[in-house]
Amino acid sequence: VYTIISNKKTGKIAAMIMSIKSKVIMEVLSSISVKALFGVRTVSADLAENYDWVCRNMFANAQKVADKFHVIKLGLESLQDLRVRFRQMALEEERIRIEEHKSQEAEKRELAKRQNQSYKILPLPKSKTYFNDETKKELLARSRYLLFTFESNWTETQKERASILFKEFPEIAVAYKQICAFRAWYNISKNTDKVNSKFNDWCQKTIETNIPELINFVSILKRHSPEILAYFKDGHTNAFAESLNSKIQRFIITNYGIRDRNFFHFRLMKFLS
Repeated sequence: VYTIISNKKTGKIAAMIMSIKSKVIMEVLSSISVKALFGVRTVSADLAENYDWVCRNMFANAQKVADKFHVIKLGLESLQDLRVRFRQMALEEERIRIEEHKSQEAEKRELAKRQNQSYKILPLPKSKTYFNDETKKELLARSRYLLFTFESNWTETQKERASILFKEFPEIAVAYKQICAFRAWYNISKNTDKVNSKFNDWCQKTIETNIPELINFVSILKRHSPEILAYFKDGHTNAFAESLNSKIQRFIITNYGIRDRNFFHFRLMKFLS
């Protein structure tokens, strides 16, 4: 696993460190002149604590910005965690239903045996299905992708599935609405007062839902609120860094893997630095 530090202005890799440990990263960056480190004005990264520590110690003059796409990803993951929780409950219900059926049929068979009668074990009754012919566990499993998407982009099948899902699981409907509102918050005008008030209102409404997964997400947002709100000053994201990462991945694929790591580093240095 590598830590890649890139320079958006030059379009090149500034440093590639074969570690994600803050201690190792800082040791490598210590070899760079203090003037160059103090010249860095903005650092965009995800919310990992090790990178936060590196930024505080090595880029003391820089404003840290939480990458918009990583923050939204955390919100979507919290929504998926809620869906998974209900799916696990549905799987547990199914397991109990099967075990009870087996137990009842075994008792009936044993009773018939004591009475010298034959008994044919009945098959497990079919699970309850909704009007789209999906069971509860199937509904929850197949709803994964529609929760990533805005309602305006749903297909007809997804609209039908969502109507059942939100009726059966109102908590998911509330959580989906809150996450969509958070994604929309990122698109408001860069008015500091409006951004802060909207953010605080959203956090309060989300806490009032009493959904544990969303409350955990709000806790992360509040802990990193300065970096998240810093996005509205300059609009910096990790898009360029992710683009570089994709180039490196394509570089590896087109070379059918690399056996000599040093030669791999040499070629990347020539190509991207």
